[in-house]
Amino acid sequence: MSTSDQAAPKKRSLKMVGSLLLTAGCVALALGAFVGGRAVLADRLDQADTLAPAPLTSVQVAYLHLQSEFRVTRTFAGQFEAPQTTSLGFEEGGKIAAIFVNEGDTVSAGDVIARLDTRLLAAERNRLLASREAVAARAELARRTNERQLELQGRGFASNQAVDDTSLTLVQLNAQMAEIDAAVAILDVRVSKADLIAPFDGTIANRVLDIGAVAGAGAPVLTLLERGPVLFRAGLDPDQVQGLRTDAKITVRISGVDHTAQLERTAPELDLMTRTQTTFFSVDDVAPPSGTAAEAVVHMTRSTKTPGAWIPLTALRNGPQGTWQVLTATETDGNFKVTRAAVELIHIEADQAFVTGTLADGQAYVTGGLHRVVPGEHITPIFPNTMVSS
Repeated sequence: MSTSDQAAPKKRSLKMVGSLLLTAGCVALALGAFVGGRAVLADRLDQADTLAPAPLTSVQVAYLHLQSEFRVTRTFAGQFEAPQTTSLGFEEGGKIAAIFVNEGDTVSAGDVIARLDTRLLAAERNRLLASREAVAARAELARRTNERQLELQGRGFASNQAVDDTSLTLVQLNAQMAEIDAAVAILDVRVSKADLIAPFDGTIANRVLDIGAVAGAGAPVLTLLERGPVLFRAGLDPDQVQGLRTDAKITVRISGVDHTAQLERTAPELDLMTRTQTTFFSVDDVAPPSGTAAEAVVHMTRSTKTPGAWIPLTALRNGPQGTWQVLTATETDGNFKVTRAAVELIHIEADQAFVTGTLADGQAYVTGGLHRVVPGEHITPIFPNTMVSS
């Protein structure tokens, strides 16, 4: 083997050793740089100022005030009306001969306020009276004839048949006179019904027909309003009516002016159109004219099965499957943590809701800004000056 062939492996070995030494040196250099940089960063971090923690979220918080019942305010439309309102008309048709009142006039019970033309009835009455006189004359003749027949029968000169004929003729004529008397009495009644008479003390509200008009049987001629305390009529929710006592009072509001009214009576049936129950109230003070529209403000107290509280609508949040929740603030060592409570919505009025559920009297809850906090978060509570109540 030549000398050059023996030197080649030695050169390769030296190169490998040199490469390993170089790699080891690079690794040692990188490790030293890493350790040195870490120490520098640690020194700088120690020298830097410590950052302050993020402030807690501030939210409005109030205390719950539980109660076993609550008041409900409802408003219903209604109007004032007279104790009785009657559309007066004639029982039989005819031409109106006279009307003695105008709209706004006051009348007393028994006053004649209108009259029909009765000339045809008067003529018919005269005809019947003349016919009666004729029948009366024939009846007188039949009476005298019957007396003569009875006298002749007693002496044996008249038959029984002749006496029967004259007797029955007299009876027939008397029956005709009674029939005529009845017809005259009927005419007298028809003449009396030609006068339209006020059935009670009242005021004329409307005059439908005038003199010369032909009024049909039963057609309205005048509208009469009874004098007396004006009633307020309103259709109320049946649940509201059941809660009213016999001496219950409500507020009737007319153009911003309140009047006090007391329950008088209630209709037994529901209105099929509005599903309300008609209720009448008497007004304590001076009431407006009949027909004046107004609104009834009804305050009622409702009892709940479990204690509840009034909270603002902003304190409600949607829960799972259509339920409702309220975020409560639980205090521990002066720190407030957000928790949640399930509630049941009982009633909504204006911007408040009456709820029941897993609530405790005096418990703090979040009144608004629910989107800013989540259950489990610590908060800074902001309490109002007054509590939320009914």
